[in-house]
Amino acid sequence: MGNFHRPRRCTRGKRLTLVFAAFLLLAGWGASAQDEIRLARLTEGLSRSFLSGHWIDGERRIRYRHQVQNFSHSRKLDPRLVEAVVAVESNFNPRAVSRKGAAGLMQLMPQTAKQYGVENRFDPIENLAAGTRHLRALLDRYEGNLELALAAYNAGEDAVERYGGVPPYPETRNFVKKVLALYYKAARPPDSRFYRYEDETGRTCISNAVPAGARNVSPVVFTRRTNF
Repeated sequence: MGNFHRPRRCTRGKRLTLVFAAFLLLAGWGASAQDEIRLARLTEGLSRSFLSGHWIDGERRIRYRHQVQNFSHSRKLDPRLVEAVVAVESNFNPRAVSRKGAAGLMQLMPQTAKQYGVENRFDPIENLAAGTRHLRALLDRYEGNLELALAAYNAGEDAVERYGGVPPYPETRNFVKKVLALYYKAARPPDSRFYRYEDETGRTCISNAVPAGARNVSPVVFTRRTNF
């Protein structure tokens, strides 16, 4: 027989590192799977064209992104959540007016605008300042429950209290579903990429950083059916 080189296995310490890395990856996969389940529930019934986001006015979105981020941070809100609300409410159109009289980027009703001292609902700065403040107040009132806060933003707190949850209004339920679908889609963390490779001594290892001199590098694919 010719000489046969058997790659040496990783040391016990390396094996423990790999086991720990696998545990973290599986935990991450579990969170990702939960996100997928949540997204599937939220996106049920929504059109592909809506979910694609192609309908969002990108030019106006960029124009108001700085203000959205500033007001979001000052109210301790996720800017991606505020962007989702603005997108669904007005598609970033500061001149938008609804059939019920809501106006501006975050579609403020006259009484809400008055509550927060807004003089011109069509002014983007005033509108975002009041809209984010109102959203923050609703999140505090409902202890961080996004569904209830968004339902109250659309239908009012009285309706949420009357029904003990999201009111059965098609418009409100559609609004909540659309905002959450856009938000969760934007908030999902990027996939972590891990690789299998042989180091300079011939040992097979897995890491998210491939060292110089590594050989036979291939991506590790994590699926529902197999771990490695």
